[in-house]
Amino acid sequence: MNRHILILWPVATFCLLLFSSPAFSAVTDLFEMDGNGTTEVYDDAANIYCDEYPADPDCAGVAASSALADGYFVDPLNTQDDDIFGGAKDSLDITEWKWKFGKSNAKNDIEHAFAALYQHPGPGTDTGKYFLYFGMDKLDNSGDAALGFWFLVNKTEKEGDGTFSVGHGLGDVLIQADVTQGGDIDRIEVYTWGENGLLNDPVAPSQGLLHRAIAGTECNGGDPEACGYMNNGDPNDTNAGVDLTPWSFTFKGPGGPTTTDPGAHPVSTYFEAGLNLSALFPNGIPCLSSFVAETRQSQSETAELEDLLLAQFDTCSLDVDKEGPEYGKVGDDAEYTITITNDGALPLFKDTITDTVFDLNNADSDTCGAVLNPGDSCEIVYTYTIPADGDNPLENTVTATYTRGTSTAEGSASHEMVIINPMISLSKTADPTTLSQGESAEYTITLTNNSSVGTPTLVCTIEDAILGINHGPFNLTTGSSHTIMPKPTETFDYQTDTPFDWCTDAPEGAQDCTNTATATCSPMGFPNEVEDEDDATVRVIPGVVDLTVTKEGPGYSKTGDTVIYNVTIMNNADDAT
Repeated sequence: MNRHILILWPVATFCLLLFSSPAFSAVTDLFEMDGNGTTEVYDDAANIYCDEYPADPDCAGVAASSALADGYFVDPLNTQDDDIFGGAKDSLDITEWKWKFGKSNAKNDIEHAFAALYQHPGPGTDTGKYFLYFGMDKLDNSGDAALGFWFLVNKTEKEGDGTFSVGHGLGDVLIQADVTQGGDIDRIEVYTWGENGLLNDPVAPSQGLLHRAIAGTECNGGDPEACGYMNNGDPNDTNAGVDLTPWSFTFKGPGGPTTTDPGAHPVSTYFEAGLNLSALFPNGIPCLSSFVAETRQSQSETAELEDLLLAQFDTCSLDVDKEGPEYGKVGDDAEYTITITNDGALPLFKDTITDTVFDLNNADSDTCGAVLNPGDSCEIVYTYTIPADGDNPLENTVTATYTRGTSTAEGSASHEMVIINPMISLSKTADPTTLSQGESAEYTITLTNNSSVGTPTLVCTIEDAILGINHGPFNLTTGSSHTIMPKPTETFDYQTDTPFDWCTDAPEGAQDCTNTATATCSPMGFPNEVEDEDDATVRVIPGVVDLTVTKEGPGYSKTGDTVIYNVTIMNNADDAT
């Protein structure tokens, strides 16, 4: 069972441990900064878009991006249903921002935005460094533009009352670009929320913790730490020609909004930029959780923000899964397997892994080491003996907490097992229970499944050696009964039983004849067996002995004569005696 990720940065404890400015890095080595989204040599916005919409015909032949994490986002356009700022400044904490529904000014109306995190594969001095790439397009190119991009360490969401759920975290990054009507970039700068080890210039310190860190440039060669590019040219030329994206684009031209697909972008409507994130965080970049694209009317950091695009952009994420048996019985050993996967973009470091019913220090096996790299998984296997006093169903939860700097990534998974209690009741009766020798008794043998609710169907057999019964296997659901049909019978006759060697003596020469039936059942899918037995006793009354003895001989004889006598014994009882 997969769960959401919680990533929080403590506001009071974070510090950017930057002691010297690192060397410039080739921010343009991984992503094309050429004013359009078309892929030529390196990845471009087309790759990011097609990661999200691979079935789009315009994505045919476009390779998947090599980004560690990316996202393509759409903002409501030219409508009162757009979410825009209702009072916010970059110099203020997000807890002081407000948002509302409304229609943005056309030149500040965001249509689409994208963001991606890359790690430089090498060779060279940039090997292993992390780079952010991002961009947006907007409805209108009239006038100058002020474009901003926040990468937030906290997961921030819009609340229904017009506020935001979480404030800034120390280490949030803002990239601000000021663009002329013709698409030239007058200024691009990088800021952190909180101090940094680079320029570290506070901006409006009475309002918040915004600090300037990097003065970037337009992407026109060299090795800047941050640069941006907007499709430039004559702002009066509405024929965009080659400035294309695979997504459709709507432009507010002289004759009204016009949509093209693929998106043809007139001058000063498409912006993209890159940042060497490792330059800000040489001791390890933080986890990122949210992305904000924004516009504002003027170029001051303390000016009011206008359009808003807020999206989730998780670079640290854990997927936790827990598997175990669906059913269990008190006293059984249940084996659980916990799998923890780093499905984010950055290496994570183990903090704690806990389970609500078991001390994982005593696990049967554990492959979860100190570091969990992106895409890797580790596994914990443990055996738990089901207690007699446990809940039913038995639910237990594993929670894994990993860290990166002062960021925390957390995932959990629960498993529910139905505790079964297989129970059976076997009944055996005889009719009649008293009979005379030579008569027959009919037996009724009934098995009832008295198992707890949720117990799987039982597979059962019934045996009775004396009656010659070997019945089954047959299925028996909880609450149901099964009677052997036709009912077995036994005739008690000295001529066929020699004589009742399975019976015991009873008063007045009678015999008590007791035989036992045994039922054995197992829940489907389980090796466990439950048994029950029952017996029935029949008292057999012996037949009445009726003998007649006669003796015949001569009436007279003399001394010396031989006398012949005839003795006759007649059994007058019934045939069974």
